[in-house]
Amino acid sequence: MKFFSLIHYKRSLQIFFCCASLTVNASEYRHEQKVADLAYGVSLYHLFQDEKLAAITDLTVAKEKHLLNNNPENAELLLASLYFDYGLPEKAETIFGQLLDENISASVKNRVWFNLARVQYEAANFVQAEVLLNRISKQLTPLREAEKQYILSELNIRKQSFDRAQQAIAAIDEQYVWRAYSEYNLGIALTTKQNAQYGHEWLEKLIARNSADEELLSLQDSARLVLGLSLLQQNKFDEAIEYFSAIRVSGLLSNKALLATGWAWSRKADPEKALIYWKVLLEKRQVDDATLEAYLATAYAYEQLGNNALAAKSYKRAVKQFQRYMQEMDGFIKSIKQMDLINTLYNEAMIQTGSPELPESNVLSYRATPYIQHLVASKSFQHALQNYRELLEIKNSLARWKQNLPVFELMLAERSSSFENKRPQVEQSTDFQQLENLRQQRTALAEEVGRVKDSQDIMALADEDEADYLERLEDVKLLLSSLDVQQDLAAAKEKYRLIYGLLYWDISTDFPRRYWQIFHQLQLLDRALSQAEVSARSLQQAASIHEAGLADLGQRIIGQNKEIEQQQTKVSGLIEQQEQLINQLAIEAIKSRKQQLVQLRLNARYSLTRVYDEIAKQRKTQ
Repeated sequence: MKFFSLIHYKRSLQIFFCCASLTVNASEYRHEQKVADLAYGVSLYHLFQDEKLAAITDLTVAKEKHLLNNNPENAELLLASLYFDYGLPEKAETIFGQLLDENISASVKNRVWFNLARVQYEAANFVQAEVLLNRISKQLTPLREAEKQYILSELNIRKQSFDRAQQAIAAIDEQYVWRAYSEYNLGIALTTKQNAQYGHEWLEKLIARNSADEELLSLQDSARLVLGLSLLQQNKFDEAIEYFSAIRVSGLLSNKALLATGWAWSRKADPEKALIYWKVLLEKRQVDDATLEAYLATAYAYEQLGNNALAAKSYKRAVKQFQRYMQEMDGFIKSIKQMDLINTLYNEAMIQTGSPELPESNVLSYRATPYIQHLVASKSFQHALQNYRELLEIKNSLARWKQNLPVFELMLAERSSSFENKRPQVEQSTDFQQLENLRQQRTALAEEVGRVKDSQDIMALADEDEADYLERLEDVKLLLSSLDVQQDLAAAKEKYRLIYGLLYWDISTDFPRRYWQIFHQLQLLDRALSQAEVSARSLQQAASIHEAGLADLGQRIIGQNKEIEQQQTKVSGLIEQQEQLINQLAIEAIKSRKQQLVQLRLNARYSLTRVYDEIAKQRKTQ
C-alpha cells in the first residue's frame, strides 16, 4: 500500500507550492505618496476602503478634467496598478510604457520598471521580468524592495540558480512575509532536486521563527508536513512522526497530518497505532483527500493485522461511502444549476460590493463546500467572485443614477418655468423697435440742437421757469397790444421791455454753457443708446443660449436615461454570464472530485475482491 503514501506525498508538494504563490499574489499593494491633488487623494481613500472600482473611476474622471496636475506620475502608477490588481495586465503595461516615454524622474522610472516586472512575472515572462528588475538603479521603498527580492528569488529558483536565490532572500527583511515564502519555496525546490538535506535546513529555518501571525503559522505547518513526508519517504519514521505531531490541530493541515502519521506507524509495522489516527480522521466525517484516503488506509491496516473479515468490511464501507458521496455530488451539481450556490453566496454576504475578498471571519457554509474547498481558495474563483461583486456594484450605481434622473428632470422643469416667467422682461429688454424709436427721437433732438446753434435761437434754451416767464410775458405782450388803442400803456410797455430784456440777457449770456451742456447730454445719450443696443443683443444672445441649454439638457436627460437602460441591460447580461462562470467552476471542481472518487471506489473494489480471494483460500485450506 505504498501507492497511497507516494501519491499523497507528491500531491502535497504540488498543492503547497501553488498555495504559496497564490498567497503572495493576493498580498495588498499599498501606495504611500504625498497627496497634492484632491482627486488623487479621493482615489487613494477609495483604494484604502477596498473600493477599487471607485478609485479607478475617480482617477479616470480626474484625468479627463485635467485635475491631476501635481500628481500625474503617481496617479498613472496608481491607475496602472489598479488595472493590474483587476486582472488587466495588458492595460497596466500600456500605461507603464507611456510613462517611460515621458520625461520622468529616476525614482518614478524605477517604480515603473518594478511594476512592469510584476506584470511580466504574472504573465510567466520570466526572462523579461528579470531584465526589468535589473534595470532598477536605486533601492525601492521597503515593501516594494521586499517584493522585488522575492520575485528575484523565485526567478533564480526556476533557473536552479540557488546561490543567487539565497542572496535575494538574504536581502528581504524578516518582518515581511515575502521572506517566509521565499524560504519555503527554496526549501521545497532543494528538497525536490535531490538535495533534501539542504532543503530541510531552509524549511527548519522557517519553522524556527516565532510569530503569532496566522499566515506564517500555516506556512510553518506546511513546512513540517513537507519535512515529515520527505523523511517518511526516507524511512525515517520516528523523525517524520515528530514533524507531523507538531502540526497544529486547529490548522488546515491537521487531517493530512493524521493521515501521514498513520502511514508512518503503518510503515513501522504497527498497524494498531496507525488505526488510531485513521479512525480519528474518519470520525470527523469530512470529504477532503486525507479523509477519503483514510477509508482505504483503515482497511489496509486490518489486512496488516491479518483480520481479512474486518478488512473486507472496511473496504465495503469505503465503496458504500464513496458511492454515497458520488450521489451527493450529482445532487450538488443539480442544485448549483438551480442557482443554489449563488443564493448561498448572497445570503452569507460572500458577494457584496466594496469588498474585494471574502470576509475573513466568515466561511462559506454551502452544502457542497467540502467538495469545492480547493476551488474556493483558488485564484481563479476569487477573481470570478471579485468580478461578480464589481458587476453588482456597477448595477447598483446605474440604478442610483437612474433614480437621480427625476431630480434632474425637476431641476429642468424649475429652470424652464423660471425662464418662461422672465421671458416678458427679456423680450421687453431686447425690443429693438423701441430702441429704434428712441434713436429717431434722439436724431430729431440733435437736429433741433443744430438748428438752435445755427440760428442762434437763444430763447430755445430757456429752462422750465424761464420758459414759464416767457410764456407769461407773451401773454402780457398780447394783452398790451389789445389795450393799446384805449389807454396810454407806455409805462407798462417799458416795464415789459425791461423784464424781457433782462430775461433775454440772462439767457443769451448763459447760451454757450447751456448749449455745451445740451450737446454733452446728447453725447451721453448716444453712448447710452449704443450700450443699450449692445446689452440688448447680449441679453438676447444669452437668452437664446440659455433656452438652447435647457433644450440640450432635456435631450441629455433623455439620452442618459436611454444609455443607462442600455448599460443596465448589458450589465445584467454580464452578471448572468458571471453567475454561469461561477457555477461552471464549481461544477467542474465537483466533477473532478467525482473522478477521484471513481478511482478510489475502483481501488476499494479491487482490494475487496483481493481480500475475498484471500478469505476463500483460507477456507479451502481449512
